[in-house]
Amino acid sequence: MMRAVILKTRPGSQFHFGKVSLDDKTALNETSEIAHSDTLFSALVSIVAEAFPELVEAFIEAVRDGRLRFSSVFHCLQNGEQLRYFLPTPANWTLKDQDANNPFSKIRFISKKVWELGITPKKLAQDGVLARQFAVIQNQFLIHLTELSPSERGVVRHIRFFYKTTIPKVSIKQNLDEDNDLFSRTMVQIADNTDILDKWNQPVTPDLQVHFYFLEKTTDQFRSEALYQVYQTALQILLKNGLGGERSTGCGQFEDLYFQDFSLDETNSNSARYVSLALLSPANIHELSKLKFYSTLVRGGRPTFEDGPLKLIRLVSEGAVSSAALNGNLVNLSQTPNPFLRCGAGIWVKSPF
Repeated sequence: MMRAVILKTRPGSQFHFGKVSLDDKTALNETSEIAHSDTLFSALVSIVAEAFPELVEAFIEAVRDGRLRFSSVFHCLQNGEQLRYFLPTPANWTLKDQDANNPFSKIRFISKKVWELGITPKKLAQDGVLARQFAVIQNQFLIHLTELSPSERGVVRHIRFFYKTTIPKVSIKQNLDEDNDLFSRTMVQIADNTDILDKWNQPVTPDLQVHFYFLEKTTDQFRSEALYQVYQTALQILLKNGLGGERSTGCGQFEDLYFQDFSLDETNSNSARYVSLALLSPANIHELSKLKFYSTLVRGGRPTFEDGPLKLIRLVSEGAVSSAALNGNLVNLSQTPNPFLRCGAGIWVKSPF
């Protein structure tokens, strides 16, 4: 069973999601636009370890063996009761049909309907009539015009999901003999689309909101276990705790959390191809050989107070295309006996591309 977990935000909310930097002094200089699945996993494990320490190993094992899986945390648009989900573009969008002159090849996220239609940059570039059925938001989100309300279509060029803001900060040292360091903090700030005005200075999209969401996939067995209620409780605590870095300064906060049924129309799907919606660490050479198109990113490396720096690892990015739904693996980044796990467990959907 798959469902969407909506993490409601308010305009102006700020988030800092982990991104590997050159050294610990520049760790806050940049941020990902989304929270990757390993960040979500770490947050939930930390909550379970604090609230239910006797069950943390069982919770980790449920993720490892596939009874519980979740995607990375993506964006969605809400206007009244209408929700528009955006998924990561599959890796073969750009790796297979590389064309620097095709503006659609720069798209990073596509709406659920675009996904189900199996639209590719090549199709859009070759068919001008087809291309006019779609709109690009903020240069990187592709949506079908039928998913937009009439008022949204008129101002689609002005709709934004987020802004990136960089703020100079000073690190205050406890030791008076040390100099205080100046550094920059970059945040993802949720856009306010209620300030899009018409010629009479009235809001055009007063109810348009940007939220985050992730997909959870659970087995019937897991939903019948007491551990499932522990997971539900951990989600409620996540709502209170927030997600990502800089939470002590008020960042990473959500207003509410709720669930929606989620399924993809697989009419146009290719039964021999799957797309990953989370970061992946292939469990073995056999799983690695199943990957057809993919890119990677570096994770880990942050310093810890008691256990020193964590190891750096390279994970397969969201959007990887495989000939099978791979299980993936959990990777220990610790260089001491105390484990620090990164989640590279897979969650896959059939590909229409």
